[in-house]
Amino acid sequence: MQTSQLSGVGPAPRPWRDGWSRFWLGDWNPIIRDPIDVIRLAFLAGAIVTAIEGDWLATLRLTLTFLATLAARALDLPRPFDLAFNLGMAFQAWGNVFHAFEDVYAYDKLIHFVLPMSMSALLYFIALRLRVLPDLEHESGIRQRLGILLVTFSMGLTLGVGYEVYEYVIDNWFGGNLEVGYGDTIADLVDDAAGAAAGGLLVIVWDTYGWGTRRRIPGSHGEEAQS
Repeated sequence: MQTSQLSGVGPAPRPWRDGWSRFWLGDWNPIIRDPIDVIRLAFLAGAIVTAIEGDWLATLRLTLTFLATLAARALDLPRPFDLAFNLGMAFQAWGNVFHAFEDVYAYDKLIHFVLPMSMSALLYFIALRLRVLPDLEHESGIRQRLGILLVTFSMGLTLGVGYEVYEYVIDNWFGGNLEVGYGDTIADLVDDAAGAAAGGLLVIVWDTYGWGTRRRIPGSHGEEAQS
C-alpha cells in the first residue's frame, strides 16, 4: 500500500535540485538570463579591457563577436544551439586575443570544426525564422530529416569555403602574409565539412525528439513552457 499517495503527500522537495536547474535554465533576470549570457557579456568586458590597453584590433574582434552573439540571442535559439554558437565564437575570439592559433597545437583545426558546427545550425534556425524552410515542429520523416542534414551541411560548408576565399584575397591581394597553401586550404575544408555535418546531425537529433525551435522559458510552478 502506498500510504504517501493515499494521504496526499507528494515526493520530498529537493531545493538543491531546483536551484541547480534554475542556475542552468534560468531565467535569472531579463538582462542576464543564464550562463550563456555571461559568456556573451565576457566579450563586451574583453573589448573594454583591450580598448583600455590600446589593443584596437582585439577590441574590434571582441566587439564584433559580442554583436554577433547578441544577434543570436535575438533569434531566441534553443539553449543548446545558443550555447554552441557562443562557445564557437569564444574559441575564435579569445584564440585570436591570446594568440592560441600560433601557440596551441592544432587549435586551428579545432576552430574549423567547432565554428562550422555551430554556424551551420545557426543558419538553419535563421532560415526557419525567415520561413525559407519549414519549422522542425511540423511532422517530419526520414526524407525530411535527410533534407535537414543536406541543407545544414551545405550552409556550414559554404561558410568554410567563403572563409578560405577571404584568406586567399587577404594573402594574395593585400599582402596579408597568411602563408595559405593548397594543402592547408584542403585540410581546413575537410574540418569544415566534418563540423557542418556534425551541426546537421545535432539538428536532426533535436528534431527527432520533437523539441521546440525556440528557447524554453520557465512556466508556472517551475515547469517549462514554450515561448
